[in-house]
Amino acid sequence: MRRAIPAVAARVSAPTGLRLPRERCAFIRTTASSRPRGEKAAFTLLSPVPVDGADESLRRPRWTRRLKARGGRANGGHLGSPEGRVVAHLASMETSPVDFLRRCDEIRASADPSAVICATPEKTWSLVLQNRLLQQDTDGARALLELLLLCSPTSAQPTLWTDLLFTAMRQRDGALSSTRAVAEILRGLEQRYGAAFVALAVSSLINGCVNIRMFKEARFLIRYHLQLDQDQGTALPPQLIGHLASTLQKKRRFREALAFCEEVLALSSSHKQQPQFWIALFQSAARARADPTAHVEALIDWYQQYQRALPGVTDGARRPHFDRVFGAAIQSCVMGRHERLALRLFDVLPVDMKLDENLYVNVLKASRATQDTGLFKDVYRRMVGDNAARSAGFGMAIRLCHELHDVEFLEEVLEDAFTLEEADGGRWVLPLEQYNDALGCFAETKSFDLAKDLFARLLQNPSVTPDHITMVEMVESYREAPLSEVFALLDVFIELGVTPNTHVFTSLLAACGRHRLMNDAMAIADAMLSHGAVTDIKAGTALCFVYATQGHLHGILDVLRGLEAQQLEPDEMFFNVVLDGITATHGIDLCFALFRETRLAGLTIPKAMYSSLIRTGTKVGLVERTLHVAYNMECDGFPLSSEQLLDIIHRCEANAEVTELLRTFLLLHQGRRDDTAMPRFLPEVYDAMIDVLTRFSCRDAIPKVQELARRETGLSFEDE
Repeated sequence: MRRAIPAVAARVSAPTGLRLPRERCAFIRTTASSRPRGEKAAFTLLSPVPVDGADESLRRPRWTRRLKARGGRANGGHLGSPEGRVVAHLASMETSPVDFLRRCDEIRASADPSAVICATPEKTWSLVLQNRLLQQDTDGARALLELLLLCSPTSAQPTLWTDLLFTAMRQRDGALSSTRAVAEILRGLEQRYGAAFVALAVSSLINGCVNIRMFKEARFLIRYHLQLDQDQGTALPPQLIGHLASTLQKKRRFREALAFCEEVLALSSSHKQQPQFWIALFQSAARARADPTAHVEALIDWYQQYQRALPGVTDGARRPHFDRVFGAAIQSCVMGRHERLALRLFDVLPVDMKLDENLYVNVLKASRATQDTGLFKDVYRRMVGDNAARSAGFGMAIRLCHELHDVEFLEEVLEDAFTLEEADGGRWVLPLEQYNDALGCFAETKSFDLAKDLFARLLQNPSVTPDHITMVEMVESYREAPLSEVFALLDVFIELGVTPNTHVFTSLLAACGRHRLMNDAMAIADAMLSHGAVTDIKAGTALCFVYATQGHLHGILDVLRGLEAQQLEPDEMFFNVVLDGITATHGIDLCFALFRETRLAGLTIPKAMYSSLIRTGTKVGLVERTLHVAYNMECDGFPLSSEQLLDIIHRCEANAEVTELLRTFLLLHQGRRDDTAMPRFLPEVYDAMIDVLTRFSCRDAIPKVQELARRETGLSFEDE
């Protein structure tokens, strides 16, 4: 007669396993009666019987496909023995909670419970626990764990408890998955088997939790491990800490990674950590915008302890990780605008250590931020000496020269770059952006000969092609040269396929304005149209300045008309340049004529034109005409500001001007409602009006101004 024994089925929960599917287990049947005499017994797994229409093609677990009996034992456990049958009942999903507790008591009451536990495969116990958790049989799960603790210390295996703990922790909403329950299990293991046993079990469990994103559980396990007695050989492998820290940082959980790293530093010595731990710490601190001061001190302590542990180590081959760790720390400090901390880290590194360009560039950024030009140049020269400077390093140095107009240092940087080009045999060349930056520095410092030499070298380099920015910078360098040379320069660019754009034409128009070259400016304007360059505000300013110096009002109106068609409104700087050009060559009257012609042409007069005309009229002292413009501006919906009116008041030098000022002042207050929240002018304006009226003996008008001041600002004049 054959006996049917429930077999272990489905997948086993392990650090790399999957969730157990809910299907009815297959049955393992002994076939002793049908096998030939003398053949060893075998246990054969039959096809799984799905429940509720589950997929019949579900793959059987590999380890349950066939269990061969050796000497009457299956993988160390004899399922035909009474103890084996009890274990089989424990593994069955059909075993009730009450029956499960009874079966546990049977094993506990056996002659040698430890032997039964050791004879049963570890995966079987993991499956038993998972089945209990799936059935929400918490009492049965606890009874199973208490049973397994009966295994003798000499026979207990940490891998078994690694699987059991992982199975329990994966049931995230289960009674045994909380950190409190896991801590209780770990304390029981420590009392039974010692801290070293627990350390081995937990170490194997941490990476499994990290790999399936159980970060909270992994942090708890690391914290528990670090709190074990360190004198019993329970040191946690530092790569486990670094793996979790770097994983949290890569998952962009920066605050969680930062909190974990700070927690580790509080529980463990900093010199035991690996480079990836420090890299994750500083990168997370920068993204979380945390103060890295304490982290910097811990890193320096780690480096110094490492140096003391390996005295005399000076070659870079023995310490390849220092540049990466300090590079990440310095970069994070620069990102968080803690430049002085970055420089402190750089000072710790020995001079003979080979560093990469990225680290040097970040130190250069910190030097610029602290305005330490001397340190910047020293770091740059060390970078060049280490042969680490490339595009980013030379670019930082050239940008500094441009900002500080340091032509001497720029020549040194360019010489270093060209020396590197020759040494590399053309494998690396200075990028075009750095050429343009250097040309801009030469143009601003009027180092025209140096700019021409650099441009000539650029043309000789087949790997670099000039662009429009190069053209603009070179036109600026030719701004004091005859226009014939400028046009010859443009021919060179056109041959290279670079046509002038709006910025180039603007520079050419500005040069024509400086030289008062009306005809050339007209030719350039025509060239703009032929090349399809659109006149923007800057180009229009340069062109109108040329027209202004020639008194060509209709040309200015044409430019204004074109800008209005593009829906571009000139700013105050535009009109300041135009009116200053007119005033310097033709006087203020032509400025007012431009205002009049603009209105007659039907063009919109913007507020910027009013403001510039008031500024110009006030500056030359035409108070009455300026007041007329101010009133027109008010009528067009652009209120006169207190600052503008104060400037006009201070320019009054005649009774007629004061009379016109008073009349305009009163008109500006007409139609004002008493409940208006904001006063029409500042109190200083009313005080200035009273002073000028007193100075020019217009005391009969003072009460009117005082009344307006009381109404608008609440000023009191009872003492006067």
